[in-house]
Amino acid sequence: MNKQNMEYMKKENNYAKVIRTEILFMPFLIVTPFIVSTLLLNSWYTQGFSMNNSSYDGELIIGIIILVGNIIFDIPFIKSLKTIRKQSHYLTNLKP
Repeated sequence: MNKQNMEYMKKENNYAKVIRTEILFMPFLIVTPFIVSTLLLNSWYTQGFSMNNSSYDGELIIGIIILVGNIIFDIPFIKSLKTIRKQSHYLTNLKP
């Protein structure tokens, strides 16, 4: 981060707002890639694997990449947000 961003984050209220925004977007950031990868894998299975059509192999690869990437990056993200959520002083002193 550059110096201007760090000055913004140093203010207590702004840090709490950033954390609160991350917590509110967490379900969207986690569920959406799972839904997309599930749809791609389902499409590959029903139209590619079941009908022995190899033109749907790209959907398999993209679905696996999205699923594995989501799992790799979401586990540390969820762990860090859980530790921050335990520190209630960041979330209780929010002013609208």
